[in-house]
Amino acid sequence: MTNEDTKAFKNKRAVGSYGETLATNYLKEKGFVCLKRNFYTRYGEIDLICRKEETLYFVEVKYRRTLKYGSPREAVTPAKYKRMRLAAGQYLSQNNDSYQAVRFAFLGILERNGEEPVYDWLESIEF
Repeated sequence: MTNEDTKAFKNKRAVGSYGETLATNYLKEKGFVCLKRNFYTRYGEIDLICRKEETLYFVEVKYRRTLKYGSPREAVTPAKYKRMRLAAGQYLSQNNDSYQAVRFAFLGILERNGEEPVYDWLESIEF
């Protein structure tokens, strides 16, 4: 990995972490309790795992500062959803907590030119 690659990777991680912090704060305001951030498996990563009442949410967070690469919502594909389901299965098998329901959710955040972030919350996604 070149020095430029390392800088780009660190910057991408920092931007992702910032977006996840915004998402966590947004969801807390909506009554969610965030249980885990960045749950990694061999299938991929789940950005946030949250609970609201008796429902467990596996949340994909997409943060954008520009629409150059498309809207945040366009980044969630059937392939990403499939990886989320596999990773969620691993989380559920490792944790013995019980919930009335499990949902896969999406939170897109667009924050252009220092403006207030615009949130796009989809409480339940399926492909």
